Amino acid sequence: MSKVNQIAQSSFTANHEIYDRVRPSFDKDGVAFLIEEVMHLKPGAKVIEVGAGTGLFTETLKPYDLNILAVEPSEGMRESFKKRCPDVEIVDGDAYSLPVEDGIADAVLVAQAFHWFADSDAVKEFRRVLKKGGYLGLLWNNEDMEEASEVQRKCVELMWSYDSIVPQQRHNKWQKPLNESSQYFQTPFQEKKFKTSRLINKETVWPMMLSRSYITSLSDDEKQKLKQKVDEILVGAPEVIDVKLYLLVAWMQAI
Repeated sequence: MSKVNQIAQSSFTANHEIYDRVRPSFDKDGVAFLIEEVMHLKPGAKVIEVGAGTGLFTETLKPYDLNILAVEPSEGMRESFKKRCPDVEIVDGDAYSLPVEDGIADAVLVAQAFHWFADSDAVKEFRRVLKKGGYLGLLWNNEDMEEASEVQRKCVELMWSYDSIVPQQRHNKWQKPLNESSQYFQTPFQEKKFKTSRLINKETVWPMMLSRSYITSLSDDEKQKLKQKVDEILVGAPEVIDVKLYLLVAWMQAI
């Protein structure tokens, strides 16, 4: 039986086009910090990107000329990935059975996805494919609630009220399997945050919510009720909203 989260797989297959259109990219300074300052990856370095999604993160890696194999279990996500990153190989697969030999990778990278498979089996599989001294790098875009406007804060809090049914990075359960992996990696894991922001039209707020798996999985009636609440929050809001974010970068080195 597959360990891939079924809500994630079905929802992201259904909403991959919205996801690709409205989700933010990844802060270039944060990506450069991880690739250059932490991992010291050179052109041609072998990278396995797990849970590659629609290629939003993969796209930020193009300047580094890495040898990337993208792995993604959702057929819909792979479809969007091929349109965004046609020159990068992507295969059907998941974090528990990566389709590569032992000790081949200089780095395993996971962007906006590790919380879906944050357990000891996945961490063990990452170590299997990494060279000794290779790196595991994890990245997430997060809402910066300390800097958020009232409109952003209300919309995010409303959205979060639906997320208890699925693993989410903000719940922090992903940290435990990392810190318990001392037989495979140098522990504890390290992390750094990079503040960023993006301007979106207020018409994009609802599609942004729909790009979340736990919103996609709602019934049509529940979605309509939620949209009415969102519309109420947006009454009188500026046409363009400055969304405050931060990029969380976490990493460990294989031993």
